Amino acid sequence: MLKRKVQKLLDEWLKGKNALLVDGARQVGKSFSIRQFAKNNFSDFVELNLRTSPDLIPVLNSSKTSADLLLRLKSLSPHPLKKGSLFFIDEIQEAKDCDLITLSKSLVEEGSYRYIFSGSLLGVTLNNINSYPVGYLDEIKMYPLDFEEFLWAFQKDDETISYLRNCFFERKPVDNFIHERLIKILEIYVLVGGMPEAVNEFLKSEDLKASSLVQKAIVTGYEQDIKNHVNQMTVGGKKEGLALKLSSIFEQIPEQINSKDKRFKIKSVISNRSQSQEVEDDFNWLTKADVAIPVFNVSEPTNPLTINVNRRLLKLFSSDVGLLSYQLLPTGVMKAILSNSENVNYGAVYENFVAEELHSHGFNNLYYYSNKKFGELDFIINGPSGIMPIEIKSGKDYKRHVALDNLLKEKNYGIKEGFVFSKSNFKKEGNIVYYPLYLLDFLRNEPSDYINTKLDLSSLMGKD
Repeated sequence: MLKRKVQKLLDEWLKGKNALLVDGARQVGKSFSIRQFAKNNFSDFVELNLRTSPDLIPVLNSSKTSADLLLRLKSLSPHPLKKGSLFFIDEIQEAKDCDLITLSKSLVEEGSYRYIFSGSLLGVTLNNINSYPVGYLDEIKMYPLDFEEFLWAFQKDDETISYLRNCFFERKPVDNFIHERLIKILEIYVLVGGMPEAVNEFLKSEDLKASSLVQKAIVTGYEQDIKNHVNQMTVGGKKEGLALKLSSIFEQIPEQINSKDKRFKIKSVISNRSQSQEVEDDFNWLTKADVAIPVFNVSEPTNPLTINVNRRLLKLFSSDVGLLSYQLLPTGVMKAILSNSENVNYGAVYENFVAEELHSHGFNNLYYYSNKKFGELDFIINGPSGIMPIEIKSGKDYKRHVALDNLLKEKNYGIKEGFVFSKSNFKKEGNIVYYPLYLLDFLRNEPSDYINTKLDLSSLMGKD
């Protein structure tokens, strides 16, 4: 059984009285984690799945009071429930008309039982899902396994991880033997990814083909979600053909992120400016559905970064690096990574790894910096001590970072250090700090309110 960080968060939730919403992309392990938590902490719990039992949806939508709803819910239990028992309602996104805010408030105030709701696509299905009432509904966001959780799956104990954490914060090299082993595990991680079923299949068989079959099924599931969304969109009573761009955007993520500049060429999915609003909605849908991670361009590497965003320029990464690697299989990326081949460009895979790690560690707004004078930086974020410019290097030329060097020379920005994450061990040369890629796992940010960064496509057909 995979060890997940969400278990600690669930334990913390148990100390309070609120209802809980666990959301995240499909197949990240929400239901399994909640089910295990329920078995370990409740003598009685009832699990209801709205996707497999759609007849339950009217029960949530039509109940007028908490007493009315509880009467119906308790009737679904095979035996009388004790006070304090848990109701786990899965696939809550299927109840699109459910007022989860009011529902949680009334159930928590009634106080007889505990409640966990879970689902996917919540950002694009439920009404008012972005405005939780203080004191009634907590939220836990789940992601694919990050690299630390992947190390747990490889039976790396807490002592090893504590040692790595110390290396990161104390800025010292990792033991060379351990370093080489961790680079090999990282190479496996960027191919397998963090979807629990894919990880489990690889651990059982030690065969990347086994995990690829799982990845194929997940990508197919995402494609089906997109088709369902497209089929539900109407304009004047007709299906909106233009909404099919959403499928095109999703399909093009691997190709675009694997291109030379890695930027998403928006012109590839529209033919004229009049379609800019539709494509903006499509990008936002993919983000809200936790299918993709946007990284926006900033015109100046100064705080606050949000006011310097150039919303026409972005990179679009996959929510799971393993899914990206699967989609890039025809390019030979798997063989290239495992053999350290220099003939295939797999820098996009490692950049996706970084975007995913940062996103799941609380950096909800990710940026890159591109300037004709300085060049282009892969990532620029608000780090623990201010602006943090980051370069990602997958090859042997990790000491070549012209844009980073130019940026640090600019006194007006006042950036004291630059960071390069690569396959090399730790070293510091002047104001450049070199870290091995796997230590990026320890770069964390306190959870913050998500600031929606909408695309501005008014100048869409201009220069990229």
